[in-house]
Amino acid sequence: MSVFVPAPRVCRFTLGFSQAADDEPFHVVLELGKVDEWPDGGGAMDDYASAITLWWNNDGSDVFSEDVSASSLTAQRMLAYSEPIYDLTDSGWPVAGGVSGGCFPTNVSVIAKKKTGMTGRSRNGRTYWSGVPLSSQHASSFNRLSSAAHANFITAMDLLLTNLGSVDEGAQLAVVSRFTTVGTTHNVPRDEATFLFVTDYDVENAEFATRRKRLPRPR
Repeated sequence: MSVFVPAPRVCRFTLGFSQAADDEPFHVVLELGKVDEWPDGGGAMDDYASAITLWWNNDGSDVFSEDVSASSLTAQRMLAYSEPIYDLTDSGWPVAGGVSGGCFPTNVSVIAKKKTGMTGRSRNGRTYWSGVPLSSQHASSFNRLSSAAHANFITAMDLLLTNLGSVDEGAQLAVVSRFTTVGTTHNVPRDEATFLFVTDYDVENAEFATRRKRLPRPR
């Protein structure tokens, strides 16, 4: 049975997206680690929510389809499953993407890899970003981004990391490890999760990926 693994000094920011078409809404999770514990609402939470909002409004939205809108932003400390969820949605949202010409279905994604400078699957991660514009498709290789679109996504994700790093509160995008291997037994829950700060957030692969459905978070 799945268990909740507490993650001290980690806060989960969840970006919710709506679509103009009949496709289902989706969300993107950004977990931020901090050098000390997150306050229970306000303060650093507000500051990093503002950085994410500013990124979407000024840079991130430029590479996503106009059929997709950032519509909500919440934050929750990962100390316990019962931690309150704070609604930090900007009053000016929803804000749509900036690329015209239609959108791929929600299950078509671009992957941003979270790199920490260390090797191993538990020390690196990935984020699935849906809302990919149809016009970003390569002219002859239909399962990949065009060179220009690929470069634009790389720039957008780099700017997200930069925006988060500009907040002087000691937090950054993180890779959180909740499970480990003991002997020959894999996926053993840790007593407490550990994390590593992300040093590079890169769309290194231009190929489209299938956005995997996540299981409900365990209690």
